[in-house]
Amino acid sequence: MEASLSKVSNTMGSLKFYYSPESSSLMTETCLNELDIPFEKIKIDVKKKETQTEEYLKINPNGLVPAIDHDGTILWESAAIDMYLGETFGVEKNLYPPPGKLRGQAMKWIVWSNVTFGEAIGRYFHGDSKEIAEKAMTDISKCLKILDDRLKENPSLLDDFEYSLVDTHVAVIVAWLSLIKVDIEPYEGLWKWYMKISERPAFTKAMKPSGET
Repeated sequence: MEASLSKVSNTMGSLKFYYSPESSSLMTETCLNELDIPFEKIKIDVKKKETQTEEYLKINPNGLVPAIDHDGTILWESAAIDMYLGETFGVEKNLYPPPGKLRGQAMKWIVWSNVTFGEAIGRYFHGDSKEIAEKAMTDISKCLKILDDRLKENPSLLDDFEYSLVDTHVAVIVAWLSLIKVDIEPYEGLWKWYMKISERPAFTKAMKPSGET
């Protein structure tokens, strides 16, 4: 189900997902698809500055997407949202670990992928000098090696899991590398893992170009 921001007050649903296409919202959308739970998609048009409206700023005062409203609990930041979704819906579906050491691993990879890996990609993409680009690419290469070292000998990012929501969250960030022409095929472990995740129906559904069904 999808609605515009202006129609939110007249719609029902226990989980509202505020998103903009081709943004970090993709991480949360793909996780929601994997969980196979009902949710309402509410498109926020960044070009029309809907993220800066008084109405939306009540949801996310940062004026950014994504955000969710789950029965009155409002969350923003894709890492926080996806960890919450995993904890709330993913454990019983064996898509996210229960509290304990594996939960710590999950938090580590999700936060790292946003704060370190994703940040480096964004810095390269938006960098306005050769020095910034070179440093960002060095950092990206370090991140790719970290992922590859893990995935050479393991099927997923979490021990005891063949697949989890953590893999999906991180794989969406890996997909961003195509925007800056970074080839991950030489990273054998990472490449094999990414191809497996990218073929999952939840992933391909979220990655379809805007407007394509």
